Amino acid sequence: MMTFKELKKLVDLPAYKEARVPTVKALEESDVPVVAEKILENHGSISVYQNGYVIYRAHKRVTVFSLRNCVHYKYDALEGAGHHIKEEEFDEYEWHIRLVLEGEDRIFMNYEIIQGKWMPSREDREYREEILEGVDEAVSTLERMISEERVEELLSTLTDLQRKVVHTHLFHGLSFTEAAKHLGMTRQNLTGIYNAAIYKIFRCGRTLPFAIEALQRTFYPLGIQFAVVEDDFCSADKTAEEVAEYFNGKTIDKIRSEFITNRQNHFEEGTLTHRQAKYGYALSEDRRNLVLNPESAQVVKLIFQMYLEDMKIPEIARALDAQGVPSPQIQMAKKKRSRAKIKWPDSTIRSILKNPLYIGKCTLTLAKAKRELEVPAIVSETEFQKAQKKLESTRLPSRKKARKKPNLLFKKIYDKESGKGLLCRTSEDESQQIYSFDKGYRCFSGKAPFIESEKIFREILSALEKEKMQAARIDRVLDLNPEKVKQCMDAGLLQYRKRANEIVEHLMAKDDERTAVYRKYEQGLISLEQVEEYEHQYQVAVQKQETAFKKVMLAVNDIEKAFSHGNPWLMKFRAISIPETLERAHLKEWLDHVWIVDFEQVEVILQESEWKRFFPEEWLNNGEEDCNGKKE
Repeated sequence: MMTFKELKKLVDLPAYKEARVPTVKALEESDVPVVAEKILENHGSISVYQNGYVIYRAHKRVTVFSLRNCVHYKYDALEGAGHHIKEEEFDEYEWHIRLVLEGEDRIFMNYEIIQGKWMPSREDREYREEILEGVDEAVSTLERMISEERVEELLSTLTDLQRKVVHTHLFHGLSFTEAAKHLGMTRQNLTGIYNAAIYKIFRCGRTLPFAIEALQRTFYPLGIQFAVVEDDFCSADKTAEEVAEYFNGKTIDKIRSEFITNRQNHFEEGTLTHRQAKYGYALSEDRRNLVLNPESAQVVKLIFQMYLEDMKIPEIARALDAQGVPSPQIQMAKKKRSRAKIKWPDSTIRSILKNPLYIGKCTLTLAKAKRELEVPAIVSETEFQKAQKKLESTRLPSRKKARKKPNLLFKKIYDKESGKGLLCRTSEDESQQIYSFDKGYRCFSGKAPFIESEKIFREILSALEKEKMQAARIDRVLDLNPEKVKQCMDAGLLQYRKRANEIVEHLMAKDDERTAVYRKYEQGLISLEQVEEYEHQYQVAVQKQETAFKKVMLAVNDIEKAFSHGNPWLMKFRAISIPETLERAHLKEWLDHVWIVDFEQVEVILQESEWKRFFPEEWLNNGEEDCNGKKE
């Protein structure tokens, strides 16, 4: 992750007084390279150029501003008290945060000029304050500002009446009937207004910039949970990292779904995309076929001609570069932001020579469906077949030798003393697989020590059997002995509860200290510079304590998860079906690594085994007693 501080080191900041800020078109068509770029959740984007100018796109609008202007940030809260955030406070955040704030402000200012300004009502202020009520006062100014901005944006999507209905029902706790009576309308009308408002909020939430950040920074810290029925996902038993991982997965799924849908639509409609217009061709006007590109088609002919005249592929590439022929990487690019010359790669020449498209054979496939296109040929079939025979004759023989048996423990087996990985080899009599050091290793006896693979796999199978028995035993304890479970969990939580209380007390003390400092300033006992210096120290101290508190909460979450059926180790091993013969897929799923001790002993480390550290030793022993004290 690149920070805002690191970004500023990569650009040449423009002077404070520029004659004129460049336009979007001028920037995109210039030779100035882009040093940082990000696609946003609102289908917008940020592009930072080497000269210090930024293009920000959002809400179908665009603005250009100088990075030089992104200094101290003033955020005007709805209650009238403004927040001043120093430039340094953004330095350690991800680079785009400060730029988004600047871009949104500029787009909003332009929108205000055209449409007029939206003024929050008293109900909006109450609504927002109740949503934010309970946010830890120790939360940084930046995080609170982002939270307020998200709530404000949600409110702005609703009408005055919708905001009143939502506020009355959700935050005053009135039923639909009581709320309708309070607002002087029928229950049916109120229900319709409420449903429309909720739909708006949900619909807006899918397009808001940083919608995920809004959940993570506002609702999730408040303990407001959410569930996605179709995915069987609930945030109640998840950490912030797991929630973020879920959203990242949903984003990827959405992109993938949109990509597949676009491909299907193009295929069904019979239209082509620019990606399907290979070198030598261009899209027809109706986008339903390929037509010759006179310039690049001539280059394709030339490549085949030179190759059939016994020129080698590297020689062809150098000849094209010497003649100044643009490579496909340049010619096919949509945006030519960089004017740097891209040489012809040997691989591009080879792919052109092997592509049957150039003799007019073009087949588009989607899943099992196929569609043939009539494409004008660039070279004759005779020339193409000659080129294929020559390519086949010049192909180097494969140097890889087929392994008689696969190395199932690839990158999973190590010598414990040295930490070196062991190699899979065949014994001298070729009767079995062995694991040893590389062939260059020799000990005093003149031979490299080794261990038989069969012995290793026996130990792995034995470890899996033991793990399955242990998991079943722990499952029974969790079900039949809840008091013992609670005792163990409370014992583990005790130290973290004490630590959490210490952190909270420290934060409260810092807040009292901060209040005293500002009172001294109001009384004229200290200067503004002293207040600013203290504020900086305060923010550093609070940040340190917040980090410590997050670690404590993660540890608490781990303990609670460990003593539940959601324990990752239990979930993996409680009901595994152990095969008679191990395969690579089994080892990838269950095995973390194997330690070999003196080429005699085998120590098997299975996945998720770190979760077993929470349990008492007697729970894990193969022992004679079950969770109720009875003999097994």
